Amino acid sequence: MEMIEIANKSRASQNKKELAILLALVKQIDPKVIVEIGVHQGYSMQTWKQAFPEAQVIGIENDTHAIDREATKDCYIIEADSHETDTQYSLLGNLRGNKIDFLFIDGDHSYDGVKRDWQLYVPLVSSGIVALHDIAVVNNEHVQVYKFWQEVKKNSQTVDIVIENGTGVIYL
Repeated sequence: MEMIEIANKSRASQNKKELAILLALVKQIDPKVIVEIGVHQGYSMQTWKQAFPEAQVIGIENDTHAIDREATKDCYIIEADSHETDTQYSLLGNLRGNKIDFLFIDGDHSYDGVKRDWQLYVPLVSSGIVALHDIAVVNNEHVQVYKFWQEVKKNSQTVDIVIENGTGVIYL
C-alpha cells in the first residue's frame, strides 16, 4: 500500500496530506525502530505500523485511558511520564541496544515539555528523523511547539510540512 493510501485511511489526528508527506520522508530511511511520545488514542502508532510493518513501534503515554488497544495491538506502550529519566531507562530496556530511526514528538506541547522530550530522546536516535507535531499552532498559549521548533531548526537539515497544524522534520 502506498503512503498516501495509508495516510488517507489513517484515523490519526494529523492532517492527511501532512501525514502522507511525513510517511514518504520516513520511508526513505526504512525505519526499524519508531518511537512516539504522546500516543493519545494510538492511531498514529497504528499508522506507523501499517506503513512500516517490520518496524518495532514503541509509544510513551502517561494517560492511557483513551488508547484504542485494538489499534495498538502490534505496538508496545510505556505507560509513564515522558519527562522522567526512569521512562527513558524503560525505553532503553525495550530498545535492547538498538537506536531509534524515527522519533515522533507529540506529547506535552508546552515549550519546556517539548524541550525535555528532545533532551531525553533525541540522543537515542541514530542517523534518522525526528518530527515535532503542531509546529504551526501559534495562537494557543498551551501549544508552544513552534517556539522550540524555531530554535532547533536553525542549525539542522529540516523540512516544514505545513498544511494545517504542521509537522517539523529534522534529519540527524
